[in-house]
Amino acid sequence: MRPVIALGLDSADSESIKAWVESGKLPNIAKVYNGGSVCALKNYDWYRAETPWTTFLTGVSPSSTGYWSPIKFDGSQYRTKLIHSFDFKKYPPFYSRMKGKRIAIFDMPQTAIDESVDGIQVLAWGTHSGQTESISEPPELWGNLVEKYGPHPLLNNDGANCYSYERLLSLFERMKLGIQRRADICVDLIKDGQWDFFLTIFGECHVAGHYFWHLGNEHPINQVLGKEECRDLLLEAYQEVDKAVGRILEVIPEEARLIVFSAHGMGPNTMDLPSIVFLPEFLYRWNFPGKRGVSGISTALNKRTTSKEFQQRFGMAASLWSITRERSAINNLLKRVTNPRNYRRVQKAIAPFVQLNSMSDAIVDPIVLKQNARDEPFQCPNWYENLWPEMKAFSLPSFSEGYIRINLHGRDANGTVPPEQYESVCDELIQELCGMQDAVSKKKIVDRVIKTRSGPNDTDPNLPDADLVVIWNEEVVSNHVTTRTTGDIGPVPFWRTGSHRANGFAVVYGEGVDKVGVCEKGHAIDLGETFITLVNGIPSGDTEGSSLVSFTREVEFSE
Repeated sequence: MRPVIALGLDSADSESIKAWVESGKLPNIAKVYNGGSVCALKNYDWYRAETPWTTFLTGVSPSSTGYWSPIKFDGSQYRTKLIHSFDFKKYPPFYSRMKGKRIAIFDMPQTAIDESVDGIQVLAWGTHSGQTESISEPPELWGNLVEKYGPHPLLNNDGANCYSYERLLSLFERMKLGIQRRADICVDLIKDGQWDFFLTIFGECHVAGHYFWHLGNEHPINQVLGKEECRDLLLEAYQEVDKAVGRILEVIPEEARLIVFSAHGMGPNTMDLPSIVFLPEFLYRWNFPGKRGVSGISTALNKRTTSKEFQQRFGMAASLWSITRERSAINNLLKRVTNPRNYRRVQKAIAPFVQLNSMSDAIVDPIVLKQNARDEPFQCPNWYENLWPEMKAFSLPSFSEGYIRINLHGRDANGTVPPEQYESVCDELIQELCGMQDAVSKKKIVDRVIKTRSGPNDTDPNLPDADLVVIWNEEVVSNHVTTRTTGDIGPVPFWRTGSHRANGFAVVYGEGVDKVGVCEKGHAIDLGETFITLVNGIPSGDTEGSSLVSFTREVEFSE
């Protein structure tokens, strides 16, 4: 068997990479593409931002692991909690099946240290959304790497304001340094170790897709930003990754096989605002006819807060709260005549005297949520948590699709929907949501709504917390929607300009690759079994995935 070097490009868009390869803008990745075998991958098209790495690592579907999101809902308290990554106790990472092999895992997100692995493991050095603490095996290795090469400048600080080109440039420069340091570490680890399997993930691609998408593509935010000349930082980020790939190509063993892959993709952001703003606000209005929360004060105020200047100064979260109607008429008046910073000075003074349980008829200020140690206080769905016990259905926090929980009697502590009404409530919501349109183009923003349960009595513990998952239309980027019965929501400020897609890819490259049969199409769940096959010579057969490779002459499969 030959050594395998696996380079994951987190959330890389396969179509963009293909275009850059064909135009000569990524020469090193082009060498891999043109000299290797390409397999197009798909992932699950719901919970697509939450589950891909767990699916990849375990080779098991979310319906088997029961892991759907790092945010878990507690129906006994109507609270959400950040649970971080899967625990891997029942389903260990695929590389634990490479017995007798020397393994190096560097900066793999959303995994855990596996004590059965012979080699090294380094977690949360610079990954995006690692969902784990910064640790290593052996324990001293993480600190040694930081001392020698430096920290990753983006670790736990990889966001930016998309309205501010200066902040995007700052993000890019820190990203560039992180990519260079990642390359330094990978080059030295590969040169110094006799690894049978080496894996790293370029989380920088994920960050670049979220925040630089509009700089290299069409996006409505560009109409707000004006005609200032901006560099294509999305392409430049990938060119830095391409340089890193080139450096790694220079040091990998001659007999090694290189796999460049992505378990899921990226495209224009059609999920953040619909899931985080429009859906919870729609459900609030649907449950309490006549009430307005986010974007409920005045169109003039909305237009002010979505301006380039306002966003550059205050950002999305403060802007959203500034167009949120509160119970107090004085607070609403202050929002009209002050900016968020001055308003917050007053809010900060009175916040210690505000108790959550005294605000049962109002949306909860995210600052109050933060002061009360709530997880994800700036996730807009959580602003409505005080009202969840009274609602028939409400929105759960999401960085992906829209998640709706039916407040079911007998399951949730204060369930308001009897089991016999479960289906009718679901159907009514689906009908309403399918009528939601972009306020300007009049195009529907909902592609479809998926029911996750066969009925109210479906109590499978591996099911997600959501009863309905809203799949948004990938062709419509909107910051202002209209609904049939609850009116307009928006305009609201954009946040990140790129969001996830279910498409990925894998390219197998190296000497003798012509002797390896590679499938043209596959699923991300197949990647782990594929690596096992390349390293061990035969598939393990104990995952839900199937190997995407077979050997035509070098190795014959055995039972």
